[in-house]
Amino acid sequence: MDREDVHDNERLASLVSSPESDVAAVAAERDGAIAERDAAVAERDRVISQILLANARAYGSKSEKVLPHQLGLFNDMEAAFEPSAPEPEAEEVAKPRKKRKRRECVDWSRYDTVVVEHRLEGDAASCPACGSQMSDMGYQVKRVFKIRPAHVYVEEHRQRKGVCRECSKANEADGGETPVQIARADMPEVTPIEGSCASGSLVAYILDRKYCLGLPIYRISSDLRSSSGLTVTRQAMAGWVVKSWQRWLSLVFSRMKARAMESAVLHIDETRIQVLKEPGRKPTDMSWAWLFCTPASSGVP
Repeated sequence: MDREDVHDNERLASLVSSPESDVAAVAAERDGAIAERDAAVAERDRVISQILLANARAYGSKSEKVLPHQLGLFNDMEAAFEPSAPEPEAEEVAKPRKKRKRRECVDWSRYDTVVVEHRLEGDAASCPACGSQMSDMGYQVKRVFKIRPAHVYVEEHRQRKGVCRECSKANEADGGETPVQIARADMPEVTPIEGSCASGSLVAYILDRKYCLGLPIYRISSDLRSSSGLTVTRQAMAGWVVKSWQRWLSLVFSRMKARAMESAVLHIDETRIQVLKEPGRKPTDMSWAWLFCTPASSGVP
């Protein structure tokens, strides 16, 4: 057999063996793809199990505790590699602690104190063994805080008037020709709102409840009615609040705004709010509330 025949035989042999090699390559590629798919499915199951467990811990019942070694129980392959739970250690016997003396955390001397005496009376004042009278040996103190709700009272201002009797006699004698002199005592303004029955303390109380505690007018009116019997309508209280702003608080606001605008730096924050029954706007339109604040170094609050 010459060299040309040998070469042809080798070429034919390579062609015959080529399909087997292709099949092996395809099989290896298929196995690799299957392995990648299995790994992806396992990873997906692990993530889903952790999400379910996190949701159960965040929103589920808290009566059962979850141990760290139980995090992989949803995945059989990872559960085999999870470390076993540590064995519970033997509980140590708690030693009895010495009772410490309680320290006072309140300065009681700052407050007015009303002493209430509880004395031994009746059968408690006699010895249960021999019947003799018990002698005083001091007392044990128990302090509690008491609070008085808002107390409403009426302040009646009486402005004295004076009349000249001599002028009155002359007036009677001459048929009313001589004027009668009448004088009134000086009296300061007792109400900040003309024509109302509200004192400055009552207006301040309403403003404090409304803006510091965030209570609506109807709640303030109801509380005063139930606690103190003060029957003032909500319309009257709302009018006092509006007039307080128009007469005094708006002036304070204007001065604070002018001082703030003089500052070199301003901190500004915005908040979206919904205003009902605003002229020229729909109830669904959004409005903005702007908060201006100056640095503390400027001295402007």
